[in-house]
Amino acid sequence: MIELLLLIISITLFIVVGTLGFIWAIFEAIFKKGLKGLKSYFFDIALSFDQTGNVVCQHIFNHLMGKGGAHKFGNPDETVSQVLGINKYHFKTSKLHPAGRVVGNILDRIDKNHLKKAYDNWIRDFNIEK
Repeated sequence: MIELLLLIISITLFIVVGTLGFIWAIFEAIFKKGLKGLKSYFFDIALSFDQTGNVVCQHIFNHLMGKGGAHKFGNPDETVSQVLGINKYHFKTSKLHPAGRVVGNILDRIDKNHLKKAYDNWIRDFNIEK
């Protein structure tokens, strides 16, 4: 299974080189762009982890957070927040299980209208008709 070997190599490189790259990027962002550059860098990392989590946890998320007919977790181009937002706003009735509603409510408390913003970004990014 070449895919498993590639996964092991990518994780190893991420741990070894990613640590150095993270430290380097923080210093570069601070000295070249100030705190604004750092904020943008942290957002990009959070987005990347969000997309990775959507893929890695797709099976458990589909089981715990989405009802039948729900938009599925697992697309590497979508974030967990986007899928939650899609399942909350795209259908006539919410397709979120109680666990999905709890996670969505937490995200909306941290960042007002987080799921709605994520849903709107999905509509824009993928040219989806409402």
